Amino acid sequence: MIPTMDGPRRRFLMANNRFHPTMIMTVLMERHPKWRVDRVDAYDPVTYEPAWKEKYDAQYYRDREEEIGVMAARAEYNNDPHIEGSVFTEDMIQWSRLPGSYDSVVAHWDVAYSDSSSADSNAVRVWGVRDNRFYLIDCFVRQSKMKAAVQWIAMFQKELNGSSTLRWQYESQFWNDELDRVIDEVEIEEGVKLRLRKVDLPRVNKFDRIMSTHPLYQNGRVYYNEKLKAHFDTQVGLMQLYGIEPGYKTHDDAPDADERCFAELGKVTRRNKSKDINRTGAFRRNNSRQA
Repeated sequence: MIPTMDGPRRRFLMANNRFHPTMIMTVLMERHPKWRVDRVDAYDPVTYEPAWKEKYDAQYYRDREEEIGVMAARAEYNNDPHIEGSVFTEDMIQWSRLPGSYDSVVAHWDVAYSDSSSADSNAVRVWGVRDNRFYLIDCFVRQSKMKAAVQWIAMFQKELNGSSTLRWQYESQFWNDELDRVIDEVEIEEGVKLRLRKVDLPRVNKFDRIMSTHPLYQNGRVYYNEKLKAHFDTQVGLMQLYGIEPGYKTHDDAPDADERCFAELGKVTRRNKSKDINRTGAFRRNNSRQA
């Protein structure tokens, strides 16, 4: 159509929502980066505040997410299409009942500071290993302030019934003082000692680190708690996982946290490879929702 337009002014208008990663609209956007694109998302994914306040209330899009699922709602209403995944694919995700105990359990928190709709997510992923198989036990993956993530950790800790087999860790940040203040504040409010330890990330490219988990998925050694199939945070984590590929520009907080858990749990599997494993007194939770 461009060659058919004559004169100094040319105008092509196309209105559509971006419900799929590849559309005529996305191809035009990639080929013509100077073109003006007006994007209006139907609602804020953090506060659920609608763009059209005169017609919708904040509950409307919460209900749509519950009705058709987070992935479909974000694609249909927020121009955030579900990525099928070319490296990590849906058929790699195995849903399973969780074992009654584990050789070891590790939880890693990938820290984010802001709760804006474009910010990274605070991702807390709890993984356990049993017989060289990795199980996602529970998770928190939300665009939120740090305090919300720490409150979730505190709630989870309270459900452990005194078990000390779960090791909490979080990525050291340049704002460690503020982070420590938030942790202290939640510990006092919730009356719990979280025993969170700072860890430094290895000096390896993040994409390479995340890709190191791919063989675990390929070989069928990764299992997701079947009771988390409709879980909001689990679905967001999967959306991030499917987006991992060379040159990706999507959020990667959950896959990043997963890699840190797999790396820690891998040490346990290597130590236990040549000896019997004593599973008495292993990790358990009071709340049977994820058990």
